[in-house]
Amino acid sequence: MLSDESSEIMGIANRICFFGGLLWIALGWVGAQASHPFHVCIGQMRHNAESGTWEVSLRMHPRDLELALSDLHKESVARESENFSKVAVDFLENQFFLISLSETLSAKEIAEQISGLEPMRSLERKSNSSSDTDGKRKLPRESRSTLQWVGMESERGWLWIHMELVPPASAPSDGKLYLVHRIFLDRIEMQENSVAILHAPGSRGSLQFKKGESIKPLTVPVEVAPN
Repeated sequence: MLSDESSEIMGIANRICFFGGLLWIALGWVGAQASHPFHVCIGQMRHNAESGTWEVSLRMHPRDLELALSDLHKESVARESENFSKVAVDFLENQFFLISLSETLSAKEIAEQISGLEPMRSLERKSNSSSDTDGKRKLPRESRSTLQWVGMESERGWLWIHMELVPPASAPSDGKLYLVHRIFLDRIEMQENSVAILHAPGSRGSLQFKKGESIKPLTVPVEVAPN
């Protein structure tokens, strides 16, 4: 039989092994989370009745955004970069936007038109013609929203980006507003996005987006911005 002292020593050793195992599991879980963060982008849009614009806040993993910007510009882009706000808003403006389209278009036609859109900044350097050199009719830039940078902040490893969204300046007579939220959907297989929509006190909704479902009608009662 073991002495009381030996039993006590074995008990301590067993407890050390037990808690050591828990620590090992915990470290492994933390490591897995660090290398494979949750691929989600959540946010909200709050309508400003006075200005007619939307106050937008989007939360995403900073590394996902930095990698997307670095791949786009073929050079390293980090939050500390001097031009980060410019390249970030240029990228996001083509991934998160309102667009006014005819209600007569089918879902397939809507997806085709949106997938062929050029970046807004490149459209600014072109003429206002709505037809391309191949004769195909293109959507005018006035049918899309624009983004203006407000600021950013970090929260527990996540990055919040705050912007002002200016709605489309024009719309077809049978037009309908759609929200496109395709941030990282073409880069990350399991990416999921959601946005809460606050139009007025008591008027609240939300939309969810994932791969193959990046376009949703904006159902809140909002008018396009005046010219």
